Amino acid sequence: MTGAGPIMRIRGLSVESAAGQRLLSDADLEVGRGELVGLVGASGAGKTTLGLAALGHVRRGCRIVGGQILLGDEDLAVASPRRLRELRRTRLTYVAQSAASAFNPAHQLMPQIVEGAVRYGLTSCTEAVREALHLLERFDVPDPVTFGARYPHQVSGGQLQRAMIAMAMLCQPDIVVFDEPTTALDVATQAEVLAVIGEAVSMTGASGIYISHDLELVARVVDRVSVVDGGRVVRSGPTAQALAAIARDQTGATLDADDGPANATCDAILALDGIVAGYSATPVLHGVSVSVPAGGAVGLVGRSGSGKSSIARVVTGLLPPTAGTIAFEGRRLDPRWSKRARSDLAAIQLVYQSPDTALNPSQTVERIISRPLEIAGGLSKDARQERVRELLDVMGLPPAEFLGRRPGTLSGGQKQRVAIARALASEPRLLVCDEITSALDADAADLVIDRLAELRRTHSISLLFISHELAMVRAICDQVVVLESGRVVEAGPTDQVFTNPQSVVTRHLIDADLRYGTVSSTTREVPVQ
Repeated sequence: MTGAGPIMRIRGLSVESAAGQRLLSDADLEVGRGELVGLVGASGAGKTTLGLAALGHVRRGCRIVGGQILLGDEDLAVASPRRLRELRRTRLTYVAQSAASAFNPAHQLMPQIVEGAVRYGLTSCTEAVREALHLLERFDVPDPVTFGARYPHQVSGGQLQRAMIAMAMLCQPDIVVFDEPTTALDVATQAEVLAVIGEAVSMTGASGIYISHDLELVARVVDRVSVVDGGRVVRSGPTAQALAAIARDQTGATLDADDGPANATCDAILALDGIVAGYSATPVLHGVSVSVPAGGAVGLVGRSGSGKSSIARVVTGLLPPTAGTIAFEGRRLDPRWSKRARSDLAAIQLVYQSPDTALNPSQTVERIISRPLEIAGGLSKDARQERVRELLDVMGLPPAEFLGRRPGTLSGGQKQRVAIARALASEPRLLVCDEITSALDADAADLVIDRLAELRRTHSISLLFISHELAMVRAICDQVVVLESGRVVEAGPTDQVFTNPQSVVTRHLIDADLRYGTVSSTTREVPVQ
């Protein structure tokens, strides 16, 4: 992949927040021509800050206080805003962690995918659409023509992420920054998208920076790895060499293999029966029935686009079904959230897959978490403030550091933990978790899973846990439901389904999980015979 000489050199880069906190300290990074470099590290390590710096960008309220960002001989650290805009139109592009925040919900997908390439005069509209359809087909998007006519909320998170990658590649950039672009995808789709990214970089001669907390994921696609920790680049080198060194350095206790999910009671807190739902004239759920025991946890698994997130929207009243019923605690719920009692809205809380679209960027963390407490009433201002601090402690976010910060200054993992804290503020009886660990590194994900397990034991909270990470589902869920094309293809106790799968779809998911290494990327293991 690599060519002669680096196309980008970042030297001694230091970045500070408005409060004077060092986000990067003397960071160095080189990207060769035609090379894909991985930036790895825990949530909050500074890898996204460094990746954004390659675009000459720092988050609002932050500033570059030292170092250079050299694109050829041009220093982006001192370039004018006008020059940076020019470069981002033709030479630099970005694939964000959250595709949902990159698309306008009021417009169809295809006009947005081709907009940049056409507006900047890189190609004609007809040619851009033709190439976009070709890319979407290679990205395994079903029926690309129909897909392009849909709106962002009418496709799955994984499909939307693939659309964003296609949009970036249409501009034929010199450097692409991929910021956790596969976190929303199941393992099989991750492998397909990674293969396309590698092929696209190779074919076009573009260079790339791939940001991830998943070491094994990075190892399959990048040429070199730089490890970021505490705002510093602590190790760089060829992929195999760097990962071998990381493996030698890694320590930490694994979780007790005997710690299984808490036992659930038999009475159902949630029952979906024969749910049929879709977007416009396109059905996505076909007679789906799912039951969640009181105090229990049910996992929804399946490939990207199988209907998992659509079920979450049905449960929370955001996607009213055209047929079927929704029962909560033994009584029928109105399918529309606007018609539900306030007590039911508080009792069923959704943690979104994308915290970027769920958190108000203009509000502080304290305000975001305290808002549900204000709506519920019954607590004094001091009591609300104390409750917010407790929730931040629970999520591993020191209150003194995070209360006054805004979402734009947080890493993806930190934003997701704030979103979870907000959901817990109203003390829900059912928590719907839509891929909540997809943006987290393994340690942060384990912290979240442990806390959810504790909530089940101490508060009898019930979970509908949507994920493509089978190890996470095994760790927290008593039962699992497997979806394919909007239909339930298998359901049963988690151990039974994963140990002795009856459906071809389930066996494919388990085989892909083992083949591509996501089971071993977490401290928990899914035993499969």
